[in-house]
Amino acid sequence: MESKERGLIKNSLYMLKNILKTDKILFSLMVLYIPVFVFSPLASAYLPRAVIESIQNNAGISVFIQNFLIIAFIVAALKALETFLTARFNCHGSYRRIELMTELYKKMWTMSYKNIASQEGILSFEKARDMVDNDYSISQQFPKKISSLIVSIVGIFFFGSLMASINLILIGLIFISGTVSYFYGKYEIKKNKEINEVLKKEHHKMRYLTQKACDYKFAKDIKLYKIETWIVQAYKSSLKIINKCYGKIKTVNFIGALISALFIFLRDGLAYIYLTGMVLNKEIGIGEFIFLFSIIKTFSGWLLGIISQITNLKRESLSIDYYRDFCELDDGLTKGKGIPLPKKFDIELKNVSFKYGESEKYIFKDLNLRIEDKEKLAIVGVNGAGKTTLTCLIMNLLQPTEGEVLLNGKNINEYNIDEYYSLFSTVFQDMYVLPDTIKNLVTAGNKKFNQEDFDSALKQSGLQKIIENLNEKENTYLVKGVWPNAIDLSGGQEQRLMLARALYKNGHISILDEPTAALDPIAESQIYSEYNNMTKDKTSIFISHRLASTRFCDRIILIENGKIIEEGSHLDLIKQNGEYKKMFDIQSSYYQDNKHKGGK
Repeated sequence: MESKERGLIKNSLYMLKNILKTDKILFSLMVLYIPVFVFSPLASAYLPRAVIESIQNNAGISVFIQNFLIIAFIVAALKALETFLTARFNCHGSYRRIELMTELYKKMWTMSYKNIASQEGILSFEKARDMVDNDYSISQQFPKKISSLIVSIVGIFFFGSLMASINLILIGLIFISGTVSYFYGKYEIKKNKEINEVLKKEHHKMRYLTQKACDYKFAKDIKLYKIETWIVQAYKSSLKIINKCYGKIKTVNFIGALISALFIFLRDGLAYIYLTGMVLNKEIGIGEFIFLFSIIKTFSGWLLGIISQITNLKRESLSIDYYRDFCELDDGLTKGKGIPLPKKFDIELKNVSFKYGESEKYIFKDLNLRIEDKEKLAIVGVNGAGKTTLTCLIMNLLQPTEGEVLLNGKNINEYNIDEYYSLFSTVFQDMYVLPDTIKNLVTAGNKKFNQEDFDSALKQSGLQKIIENLNEKENTYLVKGVWPNAIDLSGGQEQRLMLARALYKNGHISILDEPTAALDPIAESQIYSEYNNMTKDKTSIFISHRLASTRFCDRIILIENGKIIEEGSHLDLIKQNGEYKKMFDIQSSYYQDNKHKGGK
């Protein structure tokens, strides 16, 4: 997923428009920030000058106190406003970060499965998340950083007239330091971008390793097979690369800091020499000396601040690019109003070819398949034949590389994607149980709660017998790692939970994607038969590599190397005496041998 560089100005306008749209108070604070931070250093520089000049001019005590109190009050008020604005920026910035984070996750939840499930999509999300990852990310710090940049620009012009009387060599030195800092900053951005690309990949690896290492379900494997040795080694390998990257970043940043420190030393030294000479020549007094030196430091600080702030914002602009790349990604799915869903559900795959990402290997090539409304279809084949990929194409979780998938003769991309997803009640092989109550997990994301449908789903799936033995019944929380009084279901119980969820959804098309692969053949065959009876008036697709489990289907297709090599009913395929019969005989023989051994 190629990143699009929009530049600092476009990304700053994007962030400012977002702030103006969602948080007008924060925008008002940003406007107030500018005059406060421009005039505050001027007032601070003027206070000691006024005090010293009052003493030197032998002003009366009342005049001295009056002038001092007025200026001191202005300085104190401006400093108080600085503190207030900084605190409010942090508060509102935090809200902005959370809102932008929410938008990022909303995009992830609604984007195509193909994009989010690919390695490229995962890395793209990881990059985008950096913009909202912590309190120091640009999503939270942008209001302060862009306001500080504007303060520096306004301050340069405002203080320009005060700098007119300063030695031109000193002014030239200040501008030279700014120019050097600018060009080194461009080099710094380029190097940091190169290094961050490597860091993103290694941080992603470490997050995955941490997740698995801390998963108590994985603890048995870790202990019995000494997997911790491999995990530690993988950690060390990634840490070595990460430390090397951070070492490079520190070197680049150190050189930048060294250049800055050198010019500050030259600036301050030259300023002292020049202003001291003016005092000795009685061109200025001590108060003017202090005032002008403060002005020089402030002017120089603002000039260097413009350079460093632009450099910093340009670097941070890359993370805004990543965020916008992800959030603006068009996956080609119809999110708005699509054509109305039909009342009959004939599915057709027409000349469909599919491959993952940039891979040269096709999973399917010119595949043609038609599934009639209310047909019971079994998709069988060895592991890795592409059975799950085929159902993902039917459900529009994946999109064909070539060809099209049709529903009643219309390309499925013409339907609103959420309405199209509503057609499917699917139970996948990989099951993920969220930390919530059984009731909420069964009914999550579906229609308004219906007690009758809920009870029916529990009964038909066999989940009712399980929850009858629980103290909190259907209100029992799952996932012990999250809730103190939660329970963990066994593998078979989780399958019943997922069956109940699919039945409660009551989609027009049911798909069982080997959810019982871990069970023995008899248990799997029993569940498939039960589910077939529960969905007798619906289109049903059953996936299995065990041929005995799907004998009841109207039609069976055998997939091999991305092609349908045989199809027909179980009896028809047995009579054909082809690959299906060979596989069936081998599996039957294997099962009978194990059955006899078990009997002994």
